[in-house]
Amino acid sequence: MRQTKSLFALAALWLAAGTPLSAQEVFVVSTPQGQSSYALAAIRQITFTDDGMTVEAADQQYTFAYQDVSAMRFSQETTGISQILSPARSISYADGTLYGATGTPLTVYDLSGHQVAAGLSSVSVSHLPHGVYLVKTTSETLKFVR
Repeated sequence: MRQTKSLFALAALWLAAGTPLSAQEVFVVSTPQGQSSYALAAIRQITFTDDGMTVEAADQQYTFAYQDVSAMRFSQETTGISQILSPARSISYADGTLYGATGTPLTVYDLSGHQVAAGLSSVSVSHLPHGVYLVKTTSETLKFVR
């Protein structure tokens, strides 16, 4: 119980520190029923009492008993990028596929150096787990985030 209260107190200090927020940052509370996410920009106040905590958002209040909370964290939810085109680069991305110039071999590597995909002129990366990868052509190597 003491460790749980310490965790909650650290979270409160982090909020009070005036950390700059973006619309993508969220406060996540995990309970046996699942996870609840709250946009930090919409949170007015988080109150910690002896019995639990209350998250006051713009639209209503959410109350959690300490014994029901298995974890809480601050996270960033990405909104994703659906299409990237760069005139300075010979590689583009759209709908889960990397495209190169006609006839250009494309090879995709994970950060440990293992080849994870390859193709001629295009290669699908939609099957890859989310993470950071390198794509190499005959003339350049670029980093991308899936």
